Amino acid sequence: MYFEKVVISLLPISGLFLSFYYEYKAKGDIAKYSGFRTALSTKSKQNWKHAHKYAAKLLRLYAISFMLLNIIITFSNCLNIKTITIIVILQMLFYFIIGYKVNKALSKKENS
Repeated sequence: MYFEKVVISLLPISGLFLSFYYEYKAKGDIAKYSGFRTALSTKSKQNWKHAHKYAAKLLRLYAISFMLLNIIITFSNCLNIKTITIIVILQMLFYFIIGYKVNKALSKKENS
């Protein structure tokens, strides 16, 4: 049962570390190989900073929410292969949602 707890905790923990990395990247110049790299985020220094700050905020919210959910599920003894699969799929889906939301916010900022 220990392995399952590790599996459902990997993505939220990596999301938390990624949020701190994005906070750090927001203060720097546009990087060639790392960071939240999209056509809009690399268009200007202002977009780069906005994208990383917003992504960092969303990632922290995501990470904390899923960590709490993982704790609740673990202590309620509902952890089985079906639950683990659903949780991991939801966690991966949230990474895509975060990318979509950040790009949408950037395009809205660009158009205004």
